[in-house]
Formats: sequence, structure tokens, C-alpha cells
Amino acid sequence: MPSYDDVPGQCVAYNYSAFGDEFIYSSAVEFAVSPHYDGVSRIGFPAGNLDVLLSNTQYLNDSDDIKVLVCLGGAISKRKEMVGPFFSGRGLSAKLEIPLISFSDPTLKLNNDIQIGWYTGHKGRLNVASEIASVLNCFADRYNCKFLFVGGSAGGFGIMNALRGVVRPSVAIIWNPQTAIWRYWPSHVNAYLKAAFSLSEAPVDRDDARVLLDRKGVHAEVRSKDIANHMVLYCQNRQDKHVDNHMKPFLSTGTFFRSGKDWYKAAGGRCLIWLGRWGRGHAPLPSNLTIALASIWKAGGGLAEMRSYLSEAMPPPVSPNSNSE
Repeated sequence: MPSYDDVPGQCVAYNYSAFGDEFIYSSAVEFAVSPHYDGVSRIGFPAGNLDVLLSNTQYLNDSDDIKVLVCLGGAISKRKEMVGPFFSGRGLSAKLEIPLISFSDPTLKLNNDIQIGWYTGHKGRLNVASEIASVLNCFADRYNCKFLFVGGSAGGFGIMNALRGVVRPSVAIIWNPQTAIWRYWPSHVNAYLKAAFSLSEAPVDRDDARVLLDRKGVHAEVRSKDIANHMVLYCQNRQDKHVDNHMKPFLSTGTFFRSGKDWYKAAGGRCLIWLGRWGRGHAPLPSNLTIALASIWKAGGGLAEMRSYLSEAMPPPVSPNSNSE
């Protein structure tokens, strides 16, 4: 049955039955200490519920080497035709044969016009990244598990933002992430601002959007220091305008060195940025590469092994075509 959350403004119906059983928890702690089954867990926080999909829970056990996939999704195309909640990662989790924790962005529930929310939150609830970190910290305390974060575009932003609060050192594979919300497509930023803060009008100019995001208290930019406690493989398609609008500004937030033709390496080696060629514009990382990289992590490999794989398996360049943001 469709369900509604107590969030400000208009709220749209979600169909939780599409994902199996539904479980209700009053807090992240209650969620973590309870038995875990496949389905949607609706975890209570002071400002509303956080919808979390668990999958492949049969792989949770009492071993000393539990590995868990964590996924955050990007923009939802054809939003008006789609019914939430919106989860990513089920196919990858099945391929890897490991448990999945996937988060649906609560801001997307405000209305059917908003395609993207960056997991930053909305009026009265600007701590969604902290909520995600709280769930994962409690889960890690229960299982002593290792996390692999996977996501691209807005999901990549959400991952880097959430990693600020994740205590357990983790590994992330992200592609084409936005690193500052106001540098994304003005129409999407405008739609987010209007929905998130119940505005009749919102700026389309990027500088004005930056000022408004700051005034509203949105953590709208991720910096290298936000991921300093984790290992991050940042994959950027050369054909994407994100190279100039997001990757290069991100490089300026830390100390990075060129490490070969297609690579940048952070001081300390905990973040590798790969400039690859795998499609046109804002194309997602091909699934075969994502599976291979995640499999390297599952087998105990790290950023060095992932780099070696990509250096050998990188597909041939494609002819430049239209770019997208």
C-alpha cells in the first residue's frame, strides 16, 4: 500500500511492496541490533524516515570478513513516470554475492518534479548524510564489516558527503561525481531548491544558487578533506563537462600530483583520480568495469590493484561528441 512521510510540503506516494517485506524501526540503533532480512527498512529519525533497502542478507554471517556493498543513486530520469523509493546496486550485489545496503534519497519524495537531491536534505532536514553515516556506523558495530561504496554522478556526491561521518575506514568507487551542487545543470539545481525549501521561484544563475544554498545551510560542496579517512577511486570520463566543472575544482581543494598520463594521486595516496574514456558525455562507468573493480576489492585488493586493472583494460578512445553536465 502507498505510504506517506511527514515531510514538509507536498509528498508523493511510494510503493514499498515492490521490494518485498517492509520493516519499521524507531532508530538506527534499533535497526542495527535487529535481525536483518531482505526488504525495505524504514528507519526513524527526528525529521522523518530514511528508506534503506537490504538485499542478499543471507551473506551476513558471523565470520571475521563480512563485506557489504553500499549504494547511493543518481538522478532519476522520467521522474514523473516513476514510483519510489529509488534504490541502486541490486544487480552488482547479486554479481558479487555480498549484502547490499542501498539508500533512497528522502528529498525525492517531496514531489514528482525533482529528479535529483544529492542526499543533502531539505527544509527541516539538512542532515541526511549524517543519517546515512549513523545507520552505517551502527551496522558496522554490529557486524564488524567492511564497506564498499559505489555510485556515480549525484550518488558520487552523496557518497563523498556521507563519508565525512563514516567512522570505519572504507573504500569507494565513484564516477563522474558532482563536487559542487551549484555547478550542475541550473534547471536541476533550480528544481531542487524550489522543492527542498518550498520556494515559488529559485535562482538559475550559478553564483546566486551558491549564495542561496549557503544561506539555507546546505552542505553543497565536497572537498578532498571530506574523504581523507577513506580510500577513493574517482573515475572521470574525459568526454564529460564534469572534467572542468567538477573534477578540476575538486583537485584544487587538496594536494594532488600527476601520476602518469591519466591519473592524479592525492598526497598520502588515499584518493586516485582516473581520467578514462568509456563513452559520450556523462556516461556511467560501464558495468563490466564496475563489477571488475568491486571484485578486486572483494578479493582483498586496493587502489593499486584497481589502477593496474584499469591501465590494462581501459577501452579504446571514442570520437568526441556532444558533452553533457
